[in-house]
Amino acid sequence: MAALRLACALVALGCWTGVQARIVDYVEDNAGSGEIALGYPPPIPASSVQAFAGFRDYDALLARLLGLDLASTQLSGEPVGLSHAGREIWAFTYSDPDTRTRNGTASEGAVLHSGGIHAREWQAPEAVVGIIERLAGNEADEGFHQFLLENLELRFIPVLNVDGFRQTQRYPVSTHIDVDIEQGNSAPRDGRQRRKNMRDTDEDLATTSDLLNGVDLNRNFDPFWAAASGTRSSANPGSIVYHGTGPASEAESRILLVQADALSDRLRLFIDTHSFGRVLFGNDTHNSRLNALSRSLAASMGRSASQPYGYAAAPVNQGIGATDEVFAYYYEVPSFTLEIEPSINGASEYGGHGVDHDGFILPEAQVPRMRAEIGDMALLAYYRQSGPPNVEAVAVLDADSGQTRFAAHWSTTSGTRRLIVDQAESLTADTDYLLWIAFNKPMRKRNARNQVVQYPGQTVALAPQIRLLGTQSELTVNSSANGWIADPQATPRGFLNYRDDSHLSSFRLSTDLAASDNLRLDIAVSDLSGLALDADPATPVNWNQGHWTGYQDEAGVDGDAGGSDGQIVLRGRAPAGDSPAVTGGGSGSLGQLLLLILAGCLRRRPAP
Repeated sequence: MAALRLACALVALGCWTGVQARIVDYVEDNAGSGEIALGYPPPIPASSVQAFAGFRDYDALLARLLGLDLASTQLSGEPVGLSHAGREIWAFTYSDPDTRTRNGTASEGAVLHSGGIHAREWQAPEAVVGIIERLAGNEADEGFHQFLLENLELRFIPVLNVDGFRQTQRYPVSTHIDVDIEQGNSAPRDGRQRRKNMRDTDEDLATTSDLLNGVDLNRNFDPFWAAASGTRSSANPGSIVYHGTGPASEAESRILLVQADALSDRLRLFIDTHSFGRVLFGNDTHNSRLNALSRSLAASMGRSASQPYGYAAAPVNQGIGATDEVFAYYYEVPSFTLEIEPSINGASEYGGHGVDHDGFILPEAQVPRMRAEIGDMALLAYYRQSGPPNVEAVAVLDADSGQTRFAAHWSTTSGTRRLIVDQAESLTADTDYLLWIAFNKPMRKRNARNQVVQYPGQTVALAPQIRLLGTQSELTVNSSANGWIADPQATPRGFLNYRDDSHLSSFRLSTDLAASDNLRLDIAVSDLSGLALDADPATPVNWNQGHWTGYQDEAGVDGDAGGSDGQIVLRGRAPAGDSPAVTGGGSGSLGQLLLLILAGCLRRRPAP
């Protein structure tokens, strides 16, 4: 009988003569014949369009997204193709109308985030829709979410395998066992546990001749289509990891690639959401800079959940035909298969009975927390891939009167950045001053009590490190986490564009510093994800061939690490070969403050 089953699995589709399939139902406890007890109530998809402690059915998820589309001027949805069975597959884009960053320095980066490629992994569509809900609900917050809107194009495909997903929800508590030749009789197939698409398969669970059919869409991609074998990828149409007849043989696969191509010149990140394992899978490619950036990003993402996510990278030139491989090798962007909780221990983490595949059936009580934590992970990744932070503007104010003594900003014209001095007056010793520094992005997060805190799981220094450097001496500026500005009308200055994109600190010049022939600022700060400053804002940062460009450290070296910004000279002359900043006003006295570009003359100093 075993030989007969194997022979049938290797021949034409639909030949399952001799397969003795059994339909079993999931229950909470007290399992009888034909039942599997999970130890918690089996989730039933609900028709609620609002998020709740459970899973929504496909129609409710789509209705929710279409409702958000109608209510938002920044979220737009459209069908981007048809599934194998002819159902519409929807994509949703969250972005402002232009394709430029808020400060005009470069084209907006793009992110593609998909879910539901494996039908039974309900966590994925629920999490992706939850991310869109969070963004659409905060698009005018003047802070973190509005920054993402105005500086990125975020495109989502919440459910790629629409046919398969609907099949699992059609039979939310039922599946077949005693059919999987490769994985053993206890491995469930079809119904609630369908993984593949619905190629050569009807929608009736009682039909046993076709229940093993379909293509594993996450084995259907180049560059490693059919490169693996056995339980990782298979040419057997009945295998749960059947890779199809060729790369992108499936309509769903081609739709994903078309969306990727539409964003290819600006793409900076791809995430394909799955369950389960509590891990980020990625790839080591021939691009060492991309590999390092991917590992660093995965580490930051993984720390943001209450139970950290690990990172596992496939070795160079090894793969299984998965989506993350396409984006890592062909598009050269950080690319992750994000396996949502639980860990490989499955639902026993939540008090379940330890059924060997119950990790695909997350208890409903865990859904709101899961939804929130995956949102934290994803938004952190988007924010980081929007680009490194840089100084946008600086002002020095008299602490007593609030009068501006010095003001300058970076200006962008036709892609070129220049430093413009708007006002320059003398500074004197033993006078209390305020130093206002604005950056190109929100630099910190606040809790419900309006306190500056770490983004979940991150460990950056909450206060910037600022020094005034003279010819013979230096001064550490009095800076604290409380200096970040959340009020646009704050006195004496509010934030520049977004909440917490600006910082206010205080200083008093000593006699030596006030008389110094050369006085400059040295600013060291990381954004909320841990990226250090672009030390030379004159060269706009962009993304190309798997790494950052125009991203300098304090020694002027282009790379991916950044450093402290020492470009601002408050008194003195630029070294030979450097060009003075464009000035827009100020006095002509010997004590006049000049803002000069000092490339390559900084003392090397590690970023915090």
